[in-house]
Amino acid sequence: MGAGGSSPHLLPAMAHDPLPRPAATPLWRPQPARAGTLSLRAGALWALGGSAASAGGQWLFIVLLAKLTRPEEVGHYALALALTAPAVMLLNLQLRALIASDATGAFRFADYLSLRLFTTLLGLAGSLVVAGLLGYRGAVFALIAAVALGKALDAVADVLAGAQQQHERLDRVSTSALLKALLGLLGAAAVLRGGGGAAAAGAAMAGLNALVLLLYDLPMAARVLEGAGALRPRLRWGVLRQLAVLALPLGVVMLLVSLIANVPRYFIEHRWGATELGVYSALAYVLTAGMLAVSAAGQAATPRLARAYAQGRRDLFVPLCGWLMAVALAMGVGGVAAAALFGRELLTLLYTPTYAARQHTFVLVMVGAAVSFLAGALGSIVTAARVLRAQVPLCLAVLAVTTLASAAWVPGRGADGAALATLCGFLVQLGGFALLYRRALAGLARSSRGTTEEGGPGAGGFPPRRRTPPRGLA
Repeated sequence: MGAGGSSPHLLPAMAHDPLPRPAATPLWRPQPARAGTLSLRAGALWALGGSAASAGGQWLFIVLLAKLTRPEEVGHYALALALTAPAVMLLNLQLRALIASDATGAFRFADYLSLRLFTTLLGLAGSLVVAGLLGYRGAVFALIAAVALGKALDAVADVLAGAQQQHERLDRVSTSALLKALLGLLGAAAVLRGGGGAAAAGAAMAGLNALVLLLYDLPMAARVLEGAGALRPRLRWGVLRQLAVLALPLGVVMLLVSLIANVPRYFIEHRWGATELGVYSALAYVLTAGMLAVSAAGQAATPRLARAYAQGRRDLFVPLCGWLMAVALAMGVGGVAAAALFGRELLTLLYTPTYAARQHTFVLVMVGAAVSFLAGALGSIVTAARVLRAQVPLCLAVLAVTTLASAAWVPGRGADGAALATLCGFLVQLGGFALLYRRALAGLARSSRGTTEEGGPGAGGFPPRRRTPPRGLA
């Protein structure tokens, strides 16, 4: 679920979320859509391909662990993800979404990059300290360290992808994801086949991701930013502080989102152990993979949603929202149907009969996934509209519901209880985002009343408002 700086008078939703102005005129200024950018449908397809590659690579790594190791090993990997994710999600501050929706170039790209590098180092160190304080040693600690390093590299690549996304070049983002997935899986498979454990496989994947970052992501970012100079960090502490203050609500939201996903896992590991956690995590990863597909559509639509909202263009904003929600609904319905009709066969094929015996849990997970897809689509919309701070109390409510439900159901029902607790949380999240969407539309209506039909092109690059509806979404 997962927005950029812009001037308050250009962005109606920022009446709720005021943006401090940077200290200097930006050198990097996003341009309107131009030749070389992708259409919305092409961008969505590329983003879907990239998300499929990323999700597929992570999921196939779990498949490798499930087939070549014991469920306990899968559980240790899930534990490593659960321990490292909260700090990383908080400190990433959702800067990619901020860059992609920075319709007026309020900050330099070097500012985004500098802040991301600083927070990434904090997140990496924090994850290792927490793992040590919790008493993890040996192979489990090594696995946690490998996962934390991989997430740190992903964080750097993510902010570079934000520049590509802002310029609507999701084809390059997807190419990077495909390279990392292919190389990472080949490296992990070689290590596991050679007798190595999950920690060694994770380290191999992190090393190959670093190779793609150096040889592809950085050169492509320099090209879209028209020079490698934009990739040099600039420690303008006043501007970095302003950017961090703007982004902090989204960072807190992502921390809460991570906790919402992982709290049921903490309860499972504490009460049932690594084996039950491994089974639940393998089943629940389908939800993560589906959410990445929904996020792909959101990534493609975010720059246009942000420009439409900044210009008060309800005639563009609302159809884009409808398109995004339709994608999420189709994904959810399809997932539930597949789990109910073919769940046992799918789980046998993908994992082992041990996992296939839990088809009923799989169906519960996919019902929760369907609700989460709709909530995720609405989350992308309200983030593009800059309704940011209100997401924090909503996520706190979702976390509270998920925690209480996990405490009530996981001790007695294991993975089934975790799936039910997650579903309850997603229902609260969907209702809250629906209310925030209404709030965004109200702000858009106020902006539209102040827009004249004869106005010139705006900062977002849209033509003047006209009486005839625009041509399709492509």
